[in-house]
Amino acid sequence: MTGFYYLAGPYSKLNHEQANKAHCEAAALLKNAGITVYSPIAHGHAITTIGGLGFRDCDWWLDHCWPFAKAALGCIILTIDGWQESKGTLAEAEWFRDMGKPVIPMMPGEVPDLRSFGE
Repeated sequence: MTGFYYLAGPYSKLNHEQANKAHCEAAALLKNAGITVYSPIAHGHAITTIGGLGFRDCDWWLDHCWPFAKAALGCIILTIDGWQESKGTLAEAEWFRDMGKPVIPMMPGEVPDLRSFGE
């Protein structure tokens, strides 16, 4: 596989440390399965907390993440609590559908079968 997948999921309405941990675990699981992934939560949480950016709203992050979404092969959505109500996750899924790219659900602890989505 050439390219990478974008890992989306909720963050703002959850405990940020727990959400970050869930996204890091999912990204590591995917990487260990040979799936290259960009996780805006794992990346963003670190630069926000360590880099001192402070809390940024969803629109700020969506603007930041759009170039990564455009370059990604598809979107994997981590289906942890709150994903169906997450403004950011829903917007990201819509981006990928509008681009004709797959939107793939991922249960925590399970690697999705990308072949089911045309990969």
